[in-house]
Amino acid sequence: MDSGVSHDPFHKVSKSQSSYTQILVRFVAFLLRDKGDYPLLLPPDVDALIEAFAQTPPPSQLPPPLFENGGNLYCIRLVEILTKIWTRTWEPTLGNFMTDPTMCFVTLSCIRRDYGWAEPTQVTPLLARMIYNMRTIFLFDLHFYDTGPVDVRERYMMSEGWHCQGRPSTFDTLYSLQHLASSIAYQTPSLPAFTWYNDQRTEFVWHGAKITLSMFREMGQELMQLTYEAFFDKVFLGIDWSVSGYLADDLSNTSPGYSFVTDGRNSKYYDRTAFMREIMETPHLREEFVIAVTPQGTPLLNLARARTWLNDYSNALGWLMTNTEVEGGSPSRGTELTCIQLLNTPYRTRGLYAIGPCIAIFCQYSKTSANMGRDTLIPHVLDAFSQEIIKIVAFKAHPFAQQLIKILYPNKPNLLSLWRTNLFVKYDRLFDTDDISSTLRMVSLKSLETPLGIRDYRQMSIFIRRMHCPTLESMFALSEDDNKAALQAGHSMATEERVYGVSSGYLGRLPENLIEPYVKASTEWQVLMRVPEGGKQVTLTDFTDKVAWARYISPDKSPYLRNPTPEPPIVQYGTKPTPTSVYSSLSKLSSRPSNQEASLTTTELASSVQPLVQPPSPLNVNSNPHDKHPVEKDSHVTETNAGKVMVR
Repeated sequence: MDSGVSHDPFHKVSKSQSSYTQILVRFVAFLLRDKGDYPLLLPPDVDALIEAFAQTPPPSQLPPPLFENGGNLYCIRLVEILTKIWTRTWEPTLGNFMTDPTMCFVTLSCIRRDYGWAEPTQVTPLLARMIYNMRTIFLFDLHFYDTGPVDVRERYMMSEGWHCQGRPSTFDTLYSLQHLASSIAYQTPSLPAFTWYNDQRTEFVWHGAKITLSMFREMGQELMQLTYEAFFDKVFLGIDWSVSGYLADDLSNTSPGYSFVTDGRNSKYYDRTAFMREIMETPHLREEFVIAVTPQGTPLLNLARARTWLNDYSNALGWLMTNTEVEGGSPSRGTELTCIQLLNTPYRTRGLYAIGPCIAIFCQYSKTSANMGRDTLIPHVLDAFSQEIIKIVAFKAHPFAQQLIKILYPNKPNLLSLWRTNLFVKYDRLFDTDDISSTLRMVSLKSLETPLGIRDYRQMSIFIRRMHCPTLESMFALSEDDNKAALQAGHSMATEERVYGVSSGYLGRLPENLIEPYVKASTEWQVLMRVPEGGKQVTLTDFTDKVAWARYISPDKSPYLRNPTPEPPIVQYGTKPTPTSVYSSLSKLSSRPSNQEASLTTTELASSVQPLVQPPSPLNVNSNPHDKHPVEKDSHVTETNAGKVMVR
């Protein structure tokens, strides 16, 4: 039996806490609030703890309790309630077969608004988050206790049976239900939400709505237009910024503080005071950002204007992040994109790299990180439009934002660190998945007439990519074919890619021979979306000129768009034959070998006798209904089983 004990580190869900904490908040509210006619009978000791917690005033902030200050009474009492509920067995009673309040909460949460039961695929996230919350509460209880530091091993032995599988407990019940729900979800057949509408793969149906590939492209172009307006109208302030040329980047350098922005070889692009200097040297901008000058000649910043610019810059970064999601190849998860770091830190490597002429984002958070205890790098090459804007962001705009943060919030070093470290910042915090989803819904509703959140967009774009951009699939197939050579060396292909032949291009267990196919996968998607592919040098001001911008767009590479299915030939009946056409038709027949019977394909015969055919009579019942050019019964032509026609 699975003991439930893992030797991997317990991974912190640092960028998607809200989806986990919301479940716990709802459960606590379920315990505290009046439930009307719904009976929830709890033991007296649990009721007493809930009553004491309800009378405890919450603090203005909830920092983690520390041993030095004795912990936080509000948090301690909350943990006492949860551990008291989760460290006891709940036996059914006469008339009440479900006495466990946790199971009551889970059951009620599975009822939809239309009073139907939620599908298994909708139940598994709830169970997974409840299990994760239980593990965090038990971990909290081990290290933070209301009487101060205690022996951790002793407390672990006391609670070990309540947070592992195999012993009757709330944790074990939830774990078993999660396995059951996952099994049902995988085995339950369901019809797809996506179906292709035509053979050219340019039209499809999504949840009953008919959408075309051109509409999907319009969504990406609309998103690019909004990103352009956000930066050029409110962030760049009319200044002609440009970062063009080779960017040096040591991909193997994991030193804290390093990135291609801080690389000394790129010092000609990196000037922390460039943005502020341009403002001071431009009269109308200086009038906006400076309200006075001290007798010593020091300008006094207009704090309100500085906050407005920071807010506009944060909104523009949100548009850029969503544009990166749509145009950067196969879509990322929201939690993978929002936590991209601009430079290395002592705890995490950066997510922004310069690979040759391309700028690439390496998503460092994956769905399985909580199980593996480590991150996985997933490369996405940016399109040329986003590439040029991110260069300006990294070298010019971000340093200016850090200057403003230092002036506006001198007593918040964490806020300054947030802007110095991360690429996408929403003023005083990081973006989350809901921010991307809300932006996508707004743009997709206009272009597709169907609102798409990030989850729906991932599904739709992957369906489209499989047909039109099969690079990743062919790359994985190539790895399978190469397994024989790896086995000849005495190890598997996975071992070879992880250990052997690794050079400086090796990024987080990704060998350099696989980086190029990822780059190609991104650029193929960008060509399909009709945007300039990554690696091209574009002039951002050309974006407003359709003719100039069209020169950056490459022709379609999709096999369906490059070689569309030809239309069936149209037979023009009743055309009067000319002597030349008759002679040509008879010559084609007479040029066959002089055997007793000369064979022709159906297509050849149809093209030969077409000018001689009069308006067709009603189709004979003995003719082939699938033949686009049926032969009349009284013709001197018969069809054999081999698909040939014999002329007598």
